[in-house]
Amino acid sequence: MDPIKQIISYLQTAKYEGLPKEVIDLIKYDFLDFCGNLLAGGSDPAIREVCDLYLGWGGKPECSVFTYDKKIPAVHAALLNSIMAFAMDYDDTHMQGGHVGVAVFPAALAAAEIRGGVSGKEFISAVAAAMEFFVRLGVYNKRRVDRHIFGGWEYHSLHAGFSSAAVAGILLGLSEKQLLNAIGLAYHQAGGVGLSALEPSDAKTLGCGFGTCDGLASVFLAQKGITGPHSVLSGTYGFGTMYHSGCDTVGIVAGLGEKYELLDMGFKPYASCRLGHRTLDALERLIMQHKINATEVLEVRIRGSERVVEQIYLPPERTKSPGTRNAAVFSLPWVAACMLLYGKVGVSQLSQAALNNKQIHDLAQKVYMDVDMSAEPSDHAAIMPVVVRTKRGDFTTKTKPVAPGDRGYRLSLETLKTKFFDNAASSRAPFDLDILKDIVDTALNLDSQNDISDMIRLLG
Repeated sequence: MDPIKQIISYLQTAKYEGLPKEVIDLIKYDFLDFCGNLLAGGSDPAIREVCDLYLGWGGKPECSVFTYDKKIPAVHAALLNSIMAFAMDYDDTHMQGGHVGVAVFPAALAAAEIRGGVSGKEFISAVAAAMEFFVRLGVYNKRRVDRHIFGGWEYHSLHAGFSSAAVAGILLGLSEKQLLNAIGLAYHQAGGVGLSALEPSDAKTLGCGFGTCDGLASVFLAQKGITGPHSVLSGTYGFGTMYHSGCDTVGIVAGLGEKYELLDMGFKPYASCRLGHRTLDALERLIMQHKINATEVLEVRIRGSERVVEQIYLPPERTKSPGTRNAAVFSLPWVAACMLLYGKVGVSQLSQAALNNKQIHDLAQKVYMDVDMSAEPSDHAAIMPVVVRTKRGDFTTKTKPVAPGDRGYRLSLETLKTKFFDNAASSRAPFDLDILKDIVDTALNLDSQNDISDMIRLLG
């Protein structure tokens, strides 16, 4: 039997009361992080253009476009809210599953706004189940391209339709047959190649929105009786064969409701590609330990696997002089220079003003990355040396096996709150401090909300 039927059974029976506290807390913290990233993301020039386009198209005033105080059709609102939350590449990351919240929260919020009366506990339960589905698609499907962390795809796009259909289907009360059709319809629309990151483009940011929109639309179609294919994950034409190199049909359903793969999801302390975060963490530790000043730095030498070097260093003529935010996100020289100069890599360090900053540019030219031939080519977690050569001498450390923010090296709640307010300061629409405090309080106490409409109103 195709495992999708077991997954649908899990989706429809999952309840808040059965969730471990660790999962509940993770969803609440992730929701807070999502909200902050969304506020910051709306200020990105490309995102503003996309929002203006969709808002200009108009349509039925169904769901809120956050920070704009406007309503448009649900599928378009979910798309815009998704890409705003993903614009800064500062959102959650599961190293095997990809970016999760940007594919689930916007669809969940749209479904909740349409239905009305969705409690915080219902919301958390539906989101947790859909996130688990999303993550397991990454964990239990074998990568087609071994050297690429997501097998040549962008999972926040490729898998978003499945999880979007799942969470909206749960909250809108789809029957088993309807939910099966919705997920089948979402499968029919799945896509999103990793080239959009290797050749930094706006397409990468838009991918999660496309997937979220398609999944939500699939739910509405299924409600009308439109059917989709049912052998979704396995078989000759199943997702595991067509898009990956096979699906572990036993593992993908093993321990559903007991073992939570989503707990390996982490939060980003730096607004850049996750593959460089262990290096930035090592660099930050060196700076603090030895009080390194940017003006004394002669050279920075970093090693990495072929995959890591390919993603965040090559070609150096581009990564050392990025012209856009998307290019800077995937530039280790740029973010390392920001860390040396400012001691942080947040939204403002990748703004257009920062991209024109000669100090950052000059420092980036001093950052070099070499392939460690002893590391497995696709290994993104190998322990690597980081060397900063200064006028005072050389300072050396090694990367940790776990990236900061991941399970086992979690960011504190206070750090997440600080990140939220820092992100909110970059919002395209200034928010009153009291409203921002209300957003934080509501997110962290989401399970005490009788109706999450208050959160929707605050974000609107």
